[in-house]
Amino acid sequence: MRLLNPIYDSVFKYLMEDLEIAKGLISTIIGAEITELYPAPQESTSITLMLKHNQLPLHRMDYVAIIKLAENKFEKVVIEVQKSSLIPEIHRFRNYLAEKYAKTSTYKLENEQIVEHLPIKTIYFLDKKISDALPAVLHRKGDYYDVLYQKIYEGEKNKYVELLAHDTWFIQIEKLPPDLKNDLSIILSVFAPWMRDEKEEIYINVDEKQMLDKKHALLHRILRRLENATYDKNLLLTLKTESQIEDEIEKYIKQAELERRQKEEERRQKEEERRQKELALAKEKEERRQKEEALAKEKEKSFKLAFKMIKLGDSVEEIMEETGLTREEIEAIKKKYL
Repeated sequence: MRLLNPIYDSVFKYLMEDLEIAKGLISTIIGAEITELYPAPQESTSITLMLKHNQLPLHRMDYVAIIKLAENKFEKVVIEVQKSSLIPEIHRFRNYLAEKYAKTSTYKLENEQIVEHLPIKTIYFLDKKISDALPAVLHRKGDYYDVLYQKIYEGEKNKYVELLAHDTWFIQIEKLPPDLKNDLSIILSVFAPWMRDEKEEIYINVDEKQMLDKKHALLHRILRRLENATYDKNLLLTLKTESQIEDEIEKYIKQAELERRQKEEERRQKEEERRQKELALAKEKEERRQKEEALAKEKEKSFKLAFKMIKLGDSVEEIMEETGLTREEIEAIKKKYL
């Protein structure tokens, strides 16, 4: 069964428009029961990538929803999907998160419209791994810790504190293992690299019988939704455009990395050449110093011998022949020491 790949923004948006899927996916990731989910108006950010030979208008769709947890608490969930490995995206992530902190949320509670700031949970779907050391699915938790008494605070969480901090999940798609059998790994398997079509990455290839044998209601609903997506002509057109842009980005990144490595190698070679020159100059200087030192010692011996010969009454010519000193040097010794 050939389905659309949900790691792409346009397909992910289509998938999450099914409220049961959105509720089930978020609930499985955060490990909490969601009784209600209200999708917020989906916002997008448009950035123009200034590549070496081209400018690419990159359109990003970010998923936002307000969830009601089983304990009757409301929170805001922000999901970011990053298909490319473009590192500067971190700037957009931070700016977008700042906007979400700044904005209030609107929801209904017992027929009353509530407008207030809500605690935030962020989920990042990262197609390319950011670390070999970190696990495939990482939860950075906001636990409370009593620093003075060096113990975990077990009491009720405070709303003020929760509004100024948030839990975050990082899902490194590239590192998803194929052998886990829990709910989360089963659901996330539709994003996994080994599911993708080798020729066209906008598709995933699903063994329908194997998937359906898992008897997992949410997974089945996701598969049917992705199957329906293959018949949506507008979605396919948007997806192919998005895919072309992502391919162009990947080419740019690889080319930029190649150029970076070449420049680094050139820099290393120049550094090595400079080091070798410095070593050669240092060696030459040391050899010159040693020669000068040897000559100085030899001269000192000659002076001492000349002094002895002068005291013995040898002639200047005899001293010159024996020591190699000049007449002027011998006469200078006579004046200085005699």
